[in-house]
Amino acid sequence: MKRLTQRYIGSKNPWCYYSKENNPCGCGSNCYHLEYDRSDDKIYCVCNGCKSDIYEIKEEYTKENLDKGIWLLEEDLKNHSEEQYHQIIIDEYLESLQN
Repeated sequence: MKRLTQRYIGSKNPWCYYSKENNPCGCGSNCYHLEYDRSDDKIYCVCNGCKSDIYEIKEEYTKENLDKGIWLLEEDLKNHSEEQYHQIIIDEYLESLQN
């Protein structure tokens, strides 16, 4: 199954995190983003430089992280017009308010 990427609401950009040290993957990047795998209900920290999984978020923090930003498939960005993309954001946001 494809993973959902955490994004800023109103933007196509991934929600990025920065660490004080380089990521443990060894590529030299210190920037990463979160991806959610619905099939195993886990969130992974993924290096922005080499796209490797570098951490797994503890289960007790999954819900808290899913409440931040908006989570979309990469293909949602590629296969929709700007107007359709904004509607997806609105729909996701309204759904999050109900949870």
